[in-house]
Amino acid sequence: MDLERKIKIISEISLFDDCSHEEIIRIASDTSHKFFRKNQLTIESAATRHRVYLIASRSRMKVSVSNPINSEELTVYMLSYGDLFNVMTLIDDKEDYLVANAIDDIDILYCGIEKARDWLRQYPNFNINLLKYLTKRLRQVQSYNIQHTFYSIEVRLAFLIYNNILQVGQEVNLLSNLSHNEIAKMLGTTRAVVNRNLQKLKKDGLIDINRKRILVRDYERLRSLIEKYEVI
Repeated sequence: MDLERKIKIISEISLFDDCSHEEIIRIASDTSHKFFRKNQLTIESAATRHRVYLIASRSRMKVSVSNPINSEELTVYMLSYGDLFNVMTLIDDKEDYLVANAIDDIDILYCGIEKARDWLRQYPNFNINLLKYLTKRLRQVQSYNIQHTFYSIEVRLAFLIYNNILQVGQEVNLLSNLSHNEIAKMLGTTRAVVNRNLQKLKKDGLIDINRKRILVRDYERLRSLIEKYEVI
């Protein structure tokens, strides 16, 4: 990927909003590009101490953690275009034990973590945007903890579908073509439980399921199901 293409991509990403053109050029020049096929890229936790990774294509990266005793896996985040992996390590220089896997063909822009820390010191607008980005991530974690504590799997699954699927008949985003097992990892439950609750939502006329595709049949009724539970 040439410099001009990197400049165009970085200019489109909200983390770099209001950065000057000269700053965008310098940031783009600091990055290297690499393309990976689906499932070829795995970033182990130790690597996060040395680099930051920016998703530069309309692709998804699963960020997960595994239980060292029984190897159960929890998907912590599903990242996509414009997301930055290992923001916390960028800030506090501590290993967070998360592992990232590309689940689609993906373009990555990466640079040394100290160079990214230079961006924080040199480019005030990037600094502000990163704080907003961190706030968004913290709200997601807060929402997950509230849902996991108080809500049934059916309601949590309805939230996940509502927040990650576009209108009827259109393409899906973060849930597109994910197996029920992968969706279970996002909810901290089992494939069987996910399947049972998907079938209930289908029976209730809220969704359709076509292989690995979930389509919303009645967006407003799905919204009505979850709106009484929303606390944030």
